[in-house]
Amino acid sequence: MDMEFDFSSVNRMGRTYENGARIVIDETRKGITRSVIQIEADAKRIVPKDTNNLMRTLTHEVVTHGNDITGRAGSNATYAKVVEDGRRAGAPMPPEGSLLAWMRRHGIDVSAEFAVRRAISRRGTRPQPYLKPALDKNRPEITRQMMAVLKRISNRLAGGS
Repeated sequence: MDMEFDFSSVNRMGRTYENGARIVIDETRKGITRSVIQIEADAKRIVPKDTNNLMRTLTHEVVTHGNDITGRAGSNATYAKVVEDGRRAGAPMPPEGSLLAWMRRHGIDVSAEFAVRRAISRRGTRPQPYLKPALDKNRPEITRQMMAVLKRISNRLAGGS
């Protein structure tokens, strides 16, 4: 679920101008930040909701290492990947105790926890994607955003505001 834009030639060009490298990094970071914020917002709209915990854990980050800028949207919830991708049949059972709160909320007798865990292991669970659809929905806008970044860089390097 990645999108990659190579701005290495723009970085090289930016270094030939006064403050050019800083302009390239600043504008690229702004564009990536706008993009991951939109992915996060759309993922929050479509994520499956039970307690809303998964939705609350969705966030974004933008990291700069030298000339490389990486944007990510996602969750640090331990079950986030299982919700997104599902669980394949034959996978290990969910950890003991991990389903108790869910079972209580859904009126399932907690004494059946082992049987539920075993059934999940045997049958798997269906995927309920929320990040991939959010990224897919935003791909065209992200591409437009990166084109706008190039235009802003060009304008600033040419002495515009």
